[in-house]
Amino acid sequence: MSHYVSLINGMSNAQADDLMSFATDLLDGSSGIVASTDYAVAQSSPVAMSVTVGTGKAYIYISSLASYYRTILDAAATLSIAANSSGSTRIDTICIKIDTGATPDANASNVATVVVVQGTPGAGAPATPANHYKLAEVTVANGAVSIVTANIADSRVQLNIRTGTKVGGVTPGAATDAAITFTDVTTNNASTSKHGFLKKLSNVATEFMNGVGNWVSLVAAVAADIVTGTDTAKYLTSKALADATVGKLGAAWTAFDPTITGLTIGSGTKAGAYVQIGKLVICRVNVAFAANTTIGGSGLTLTLPVAVKSGAYAQYSSIGTGGAFQGAYVHAIVVNPGGAIYALGVSGTVIISNLLSSTYPFTWGNGHTLQLQITYEAN
Repeated sequence: MSHYVSLINGMSNAQADDLMSFATDLLDGSSGIVASTDYAVAQSSPVAMSVTVGTGKAYIYISSLASYYRTILDAAATLSIAANSSGSTRIDTICIKIDTGATPDANASNVATVVVVQGTPGAGAPATPANHYKLAEVTVANGAVSIVTANIADSRVQLNIRTGTKVGGVTPGAATDAAITFTDVTTNNASTSKHGFLKKLSNVATEFMNGVGNWVSLVAAVAADIVTGTDTAKYLTSKALADATVGKLGAAWTAFDPTITGLTIGSGTKAGAYVQIGKLVICRVNVAFAANTTIGGSGLTLTLPVAVKSGAYAQYSSIGTGGAFQGAYVHAIVVNPGGAIYALGVSGTVIISNLLSSTYPFTWGNGHTLQLQITYEAN
């Protein structure tokens, strides 16, 4: 049995794998850049049919060797993009290439290179070759004369620590809030093309994140939006729903002074109240007779607080005298579309209908009351 360290000054049997063993042990087996600015691909200056790859460091995982290569680009590199006259859009990729078969020179500067992998017009982005790490995709339009920022899509990702490896006392995947330091770096924000972090909160209580990752202010619907039913971009509140219903669901009844043609109120009193929910109207009317309250010879006609639907009859509850209804005088009441009030009664075995009058269904006088509870369909 032997127990040894993998790399130390003075040892004579060191291999590249010994040098990179720490990366293999700590990283998760995927390639990536070290800092968010490393190997950034940008338009050339001045713009041309080329791109510029910025300086940086990366670790490229070679699966066939189960090991990493650490690369360093110490000066920006300019890569030419081939012309496209195919008639279709072409997508090229910018990659770090590791030549695992190269015999390294003194500085191993001939092993890692940045290259263009040219795509096929109309076929989308080409597959990333083995031992390559994709930095960006470049869209080359038919007849393009220059490559600008809008043509470059970043493909870089930063390195991931292997799950279960503690860095600074923190185990990735099991970190507490107190152990994490957050910044305003937006490179790893979620987007429509990749998973990522939630964008920084806007600190505006009425804003919500939409489907493309932007904070937006939602607009509340008003009653008119609900009644017309045409707006699809507003949110519904309970107030808007109540406002959209005539009379307001759950609101207090609306008082009104009932107009009763044919009634001379004298020193008597009359009062009414109603509520409307959609097309349904519920109304109550109370008339207290005094000695000088009279009913005309043509009967009574009530003006309803909300216009009744054409052809519909409103149904009333009952009428009575004093504080106690007289059984012989309890009648069903209906009103025709013109507002005339009829009392339905029984004569022998026949149901009869007569206009409410000063003497029907009994002789009205001081101390009598007319109480109506009305339900009908609005126009």
